Amino acid sequence: MEKTTETLQKFELYLSDLKNFACMVRKIKGVRRLYTPFHIFAKNLAIKTMKIHIMGASCAGSTTLGMALAKQSGIPYFDTDDYFWEPAETPYTVKRNAELRNQMLLDDLARQNDWILGGSLISWGKHWAAMFDLVVFLYIPKEIRLQRLVEREEERYGDMIYTDAERRQLFQEFLDWASKYDDVDFTGRNIRIHENWLTQITCKVLEIRGDTTVDERLRLIREAQLQ
Repeated sequence: MEKTTETLQKFELYLSDLKNFACMVRKIKGVRRLYTPFHIFAKNLAIKTMKIHIMGASCAGSTTLGMALAKQSGIPYFDTDDYFWEPAETPYTVKRNAELRNQMLLDDLARQNDWILGGSLISWGKHWAAMFDLVVFLYIPKEIRLQRLVEREEERYGDMIYTDAERRQLFQEFLDWASKYDDVDFTGRNIRIHENWLTQITCKVLEIRGDTTVDERLRLIREAQLQ
């Protein structure tokens, strides 16, 4: 037992030395050329927190990427839709009180040291802009987004989006709203509002534009964390 304790103490000291070295690696220009590939491991240890916000237009892939990153890292994923909408017989039709919504999300995030948050909350209050270590902005062409939106709604509701009067109207309204994201004069969520918000936040911003794969996006996020 004593030998096991001694071994653990030595290992903890070893990790501490590696972390200190990692900080040195990050500060000294050019040192990465001397320590490849070990500097990569050292820089991984130097990452302190992981509070990531993934945002973009509807069906740009924020949820898919957030869940993939959560699975890869073991860090919990939260989605703004789960707080924006109240549970209802017809999903996504009853909005939650804004103050309650904000507090619910803040409470859930406060229980975690690290977290990933997907969705859009640029209108939820100025305080959110200072809460992230990294913001990932996803943009894909309109035609691809809308095709994915239709496929997602068909997967969720089947033929109801065409045969049920209420569901068909909700689908058409959602499709019309999402199609206006690239219209900078649209009063709802649009690309100009998102890009302006990105200039106001204090953390690192990673913009991923184009129909890239999830694996490619995960790689770019990891690289951004190590810079």
